[in-house]
Amino acid sequence: MTKWRLHTYLYLLILSPVALSGVPGIKLKPVHYYDEQKEYPEYRSVVGRKLVLPCNITPPSPDDRVSLVLWYRGTSGNPLYGVDARNEPVENAKHVIRDEYSSRTSLNITARSASLVIQPVTEDDAGEYRCRVDYQRGRTSHRKLNVSIIVPPKDIYIRYGDHRYEGGRIGPFDEGSYLNLTCEAVGGNPPPIVSWWSGSILIDDTYWRVSEEAVANSLDIPYLYRNYSMMALTCNASNTNFIPPRSITVKIDLNLKPQIVRISSPRSPLLAGIEMEITCQSQGSLPPAEITWWMEGKKLKASQKPVTGNRKVTTSHIFISPRKEDNGKKLVCRAKNPRLSESALEDIWKLDVQYKPELYLELQTSDEDNVLREGTSVYLDCKINANPQYREVQWILDDHRLFSNPVNGIEIHGHTLMIKNVSREHEGSYRCAADNLIGKGEISPICASRPKTIYGVGKEGKVDILCELIAEPLEVVFRWRFNTSGETVDVNSFSSNRTSSVATFSPKSKYDYGTLYCWGENSIGVQQEPCVFNIIPSARPEPVTNCSVENQTERSFTVNCIAGEDGGLNQRFHLEVYTKNSHRLLVNHTRFDQPIFEVNDLPPDSSLRISIYGSTARGKSPAVLIDTKTLLSTEKQPGIVFPLLISPLVAVLLGIIIVLVILGMIVLIIVKQRRNRLQQGVSLGPGDDQKSNEQIKNIDDQPDPEDKCPDVVPPRNVSSEDMMKNPAINMTDLGTQRIYENLRIDRDRTYENIIAREDFLPNQEELMYRELSPSEPKTQLVRRTDVEHTEYANIDHQRSHNLRPCPRMETGEELDGFSVETPLMNSLKNDRRWGRTDRKRPVVSTAV
Repeated sequence: MTKWRLHTYLYLLILSPVALSGVPGIKLKPVHYYDEQKEYPEYRSVVGRKLVLPCNITPPSPDDRVSLVLWYRGTSGNPLYGVDARNEPVENAKHVIRDEYSSRTSLNITARSASLVIQPVTEDDAGEYRCRVDYQRGRTSHRKLNVSIIVPPKDIYIRYGDHRYEGGRIGPFDEGSYLNLTCEAVGGNPPPIVSWWSGSILIDDTYWRVSEEAVANSLDIPYLYRNYSMMALTCNASNTNFIPPRSITVKIDLNLKPQIVRISSPRSPLLAGIEMEITCQSQGSLPPAEITWWMEGKKLKASQKPVTGNRKVTTSHIFISPRKEDNGKKLVCRAKNPRLSESALEDIWKLDVQYKPELYLELQTSDEDNVLREGTSVYLDCKINANPQYREVQWILDDHRLFSNPVNGIEIHGHTLMIKNVSREHEGSYRCAADNLIGKGEISPICASRPKTIYGVGKEGKVDILCELIAEPLEVVFRWRFNTSGETVDVNSFSSNRTSSVATFSPKSKYDYGTLYCWGENSIGVQQEPCVFNIIPSARPEPVTNCSVENQTERSFTVNCIAGEDGGLNQRFHLEVYTKNSHRLLVNHTRFDQPIFEVNDLPPDSSLRISIYGSTARGKSPAVLIDTKTLLSTEKQPGIVFPLLISPLVAVLLGIIIVLVILGMIVLIIVKQRRNRLQQGVSLGPGDDQKSNEQIKNIDDQPDPEDKCPDVVPPRNVSSEDMMKNPAINMTDLGTQRIYENLRIDRDRTYENIIAREDFLPNQEELMYRELSPSEPKTQLVRRTDVEHTEYANIDHQRSHNLRPCPRMETGEELDGFSVETPLMNSLKNDRRWGRTDRKRPVVSTAV
């Protein structure tokens, strides 16, 4: 390398005299030849980029060629780059470079140009450059160029007050506030232009020199509207188009007020005691609004969750079980930006809580001292609380509805019952009832007498609180609520069984002690006054209860007890057995779960005293003492019943069989009752049964068929009562009546008209009609429709037929053409007797 540099220096020493004296045979121009150039082209580049300076090396004649190319900078006579092509073509010529340019300078030579390339460019590369080209024959050419180097800004930043930002999010600022941002660019040659942009929109391009090194532009926003939220503002600093401008971008973070708050649930009437979910939404707040629920100035607890996908929307849900006392109260949903104090918006819902009438009675008397005495007047006023309005008030005395009865001193005026002159006759249980669209209300449940209203429990402990009610009906729905100095919350950890409920309570801190309330509700209504229990820090445990000695033998027995209240702390149970006389300790047992002990290794036939008690960190409970005795070895414990062990599967099968047997018996009873009803529905009445038997008897008493006259209907007295009871008789009489109608005699000659006359004398033998009853007893006669209709005899007015006389009934009247005496026949005889001989003798035949 050192040898190569030595050659280079020698070459330049040799080349310098040549440049001054010229090439032999070629006349060189003076050095100042290039001053004759009128215009100097100017070339620009940016620090760090590439600079290309062209130089034309085209020979002046075709037979000429380049022999030497030299590049100079400024007024220096020492070239920074040279190419010697005197002895070889320029493409293969030797290149000579000054050391300070060797790493970033090169020369691109073509047939017509030799371009000097500098990369990367520094700020010091600016200035004047000269290119000299020598030819073998032609004159030397010179070319001068000016080079400008642009220096971009070194740094750019945004100032807000004393804070300096280099990008990202700026703020937060409150909606409606004033904002001033200043952008500064440091460095740069020439000084940069500083401007503010929003996307592709120019906002402000007014800038000024802060110092020799800095240029600034201040952006004023007098009022930050909502549309500025998360708007991107960009500050550009640029002094050339060769490269992109130096820039910095910030986003404005705004605290936005809620625009809308709305309870989105349908505002329909609520039912008391029925839990309902209510939803409230807030829009427009940034950050998302905090939604709170309020009622009558008290804050309610609710679950809050932002809606996914839109951070300006917040949704809050609350589950409430409104009470009748909440009717007309205002439920408020309040949305507020936690960063803005004056940003709260509210939506108000006036609750319409509907419930069955709730009633209670007030008693007043006419006595001055308001004492109920016999003879005084009593006024019962039924106070009713209902929504919607009740429709009717009813008064009930011992499960029977009561109506106004002034005679007995009972007067009802709307919801007031007045009893005048009270006596023992008015004794009983009075109550009122009313109903509305929700249901019927009577007297609501009340608290039973409570043996315990104060419970002690320790932190992290548990206590079971019993709430018992007096109610009718017995099906009661319970509700528990805990009230402490801080807030009121609903208690959900409880169990219920008809009129009793047990709540489990566990305090976590000293603030969890307070008052516990219990309400009951049945089909009658909601309890007016709650049952109240006080929860206090734990105390000593209570004694065990219901202790019994079981499975006694000559050397052992078992003791079973029920644990007393533990005061909220973990309780241990202790059993000690002493001899009754000497008080000597025989056994000492401890249990950690329950007071059930099995005692062994006792002396037989000994009188013993058992002591059972519980203990906690607070102390011991009072001991429970039991006296007992072990058995003799020959004795057997009386009264011991060995339990019969039955598997659950066998018990289930037995239960199913018993239920099936009971159902079968019920079905048999129902079928039997229906069969009896059907038999009663088709059977004859008692009178019909007797009459049917009489008819059968009459049929049996009739003479033989050959003794009967087939042409005459057997006589029978038919009454209107028989016709009503037996439809068959009625039909027979109807057939007989048709016989008379078929005679076509004048109406005044009918049978009815004849017997209606005053001078009519009926014969001793009355015309009777008999109905043949079927042989089966207790069966109603049914008229058959599958036989031919009754045929009636024709009247032989020409006497062309002779009637056969009935056996053993020939009389003198037979000569007159009558076969038997009937009212009709007698009527004909009377006609003849009274000289009415003009009527022809008829021949009558009855139906067979």
